[in-house]
Amino acid sequence: MRGYIGIWICFFALNGIFAQNSTIDSLKNLLPSATNEDKIDLYNELALSYRGISYAHVKSYSISSYLLAKGLNRPRKMITALSNAAIACVFTGNLDSAGILFNTIFHLADSTGDAQLRNNALLNLGNFYLNTDKYDLALENYQLVYPEYLKINDTLNIAGIEQNIGNIHYRQTNYRKALDAFFLASAVYEKAGYRDEAKKLLNSIGLTYLKLKIHDSASLFLERGLKYSQEINDRDNEMRIQNNLGLLYMENGDYPMAVNCFRNSIQLSKEIVNPYQEANALLNIAQVYIRKRQFDSAAIFLYESEPVIRKHGDNILLKDLNEYYYELYSGKKEFEKALSYFQKYKDVQDSIFSQETRNRIATLNIKFETAKKEAENIRLKSELSIKQITQSRLILIIIIISLLFAAITVAFFFIWKYLKQKHTISKQESLILSERLKHSNQEVASKALHLASQNEFRMKLLETTNEVYDHLDETGKENIKALLRNIESNIDQSAWREFETRFEQVHETFFNKLNVLFPNLTPNDRRICAFLKLNMSTKDIALLTHRSPRSIESTRYRLKKKFGLSPEEDIINFLLSI
Repeated sequence: MRGYIGIWICFFALNGIFAQNSTIDSLKNLLPSATNEDKIDLYNELALSYRGISYAHVKSYSISSYLLAKGLNRPRKMITALSNAAIACVFTGNLDSAGILFNTIFHLADSTGDAQLRNNALLNLGNFYLNTDKYDLALENYQLVYPEYLKINDTLNIAGIEQNIGNIHYRQTNYRKALDAFFLASAVYEKAGYRDEAKKLLNSIGLTYLKLKIHDSASLFLERGLKYSQEINDRDNEMRIQNNLGLLYMENGDYPMAVNCFRNSIQLSKEIVNPYQEANALLNIAQVYIRKRQFDSAAIFLYESEPVIRKHGDNILLKDLNEYYYELYSGKKEFEKALSYFQKYKDVQDSIFSQETRNRIATLNIKFETAKKEAENIRLKSELSIKQITQSRLILIIIIISLLFAAITVAFFFIWKYLKQKHTISKQESLILSERLKHSNQEVASKALHLASQNEFRMKLLETTNEVYDHLDETGKENIKALLRNIESNIDQSAWREFETRFEQVHETFFNKLNVLFPNLTPNDRRICAFLKLNMSTKDIALLTHRSPRSIESTRYRLKKKFGLSPEEDIINFLLSI
């Protein structure tokens, strides 16, 4: 992933508060005359105020608050301070320390017997697992806590969980589902009055549109997000948007603007001490130079990012690092090194997106949705029961008012039900479209085989015709020639175009990668590569291309040489890996 989002929810409900409007300087001025009890809160407020500005300061003030709270035996304030410190560790890439802190927070919250503290600790633990690529563990925590927030209508945390579900879909490249989740979270934030949180989602929405290659929408949302971040001086969000705008410019081929945005992101990451994002932007600059085939310049930025990536052990960035090394050495024709890094890239990718993990996540998603519905039913039944008990105890005039209120409530309920059904229908339509696309993907191979059978029939017909040609009179020969011309002219070119279109839908990046890795391939080479990727036989390819099987074998041999493959290596396995 080139534009990895620093996945972390924009609020952390463990505190239950946001930074106050007072400035950092005014908070510092209060410290000398404050009691130790007040200093606990002041240090936490200062830690909150430095978020997005300097995470080193966030950690420092959080630790000061925690030590004072521990000395005065204030477990709630200890939890708040540890939460701020853990968040700072996440954003600076100290994930081991963050994991220890979040587990400590959970045990502290559980020991208090306070359900709200425990739920918020579960949520933050889920956020931590999300940020460390443990999506199944993240979903387990969300599944436990979501119904509890739904029961009390805690829209801030409900929206935050929906946002993180979108992040999980994004990391698994389910970009359409991710987009739906981000828009839903944004709508809940707006409805609940959390405008800042909704605005911060502009970055995620813009990046998702970029992944879907809808560049106009990506540009619109990213530019809006950048403007808003600069208005409120949110340097953390600006850092990420600058990086994502760089990705957009790179996709559009505007490399100078892309590098400029990446450098802006690096500068901001240094100011707020975020080495993770600094390494991410360095990788993106390296990718620009790889695309420009300036491999020595690309190597400089890869070497610079490598120590940070290996220190923090982030699998996503490690995957990207190995992929870019592979592209670099492939471009330099150093195929032994390229193959080594390609294997490392595949190993890391498989460790992140193993089939077992995907299946577990899918199962947890189903359980999560079921739990949400059950909690909503319990809440509705509880509300109905309370209304019935209340109505039985009220005097006549209160009964009339209650009936009016009930009528309004029922009206809103049906409006809500209508909107929910509309949303469900929309989801079903999306699933139908997804199934249609899956079905069309399966048609690609059958389409090729259908063309092959048509050509085989035509070839047999031509052979039969040639056998009788010399035995005919002039009139018969003319008729045969007309027949042959008719056969040739009726080759279904539209079927060819449909096949090629279907193939690019299934393997949308295949030709792009071929062009980057092997720019000297001819159009015919590219077509043969597509047939080989479908694992078609030499005979079928020969029929499709009107060439002899021996000619196809020669082309395969020539392509292996272009790809730098040894005689023992299989070209089909190589193409399947692209």
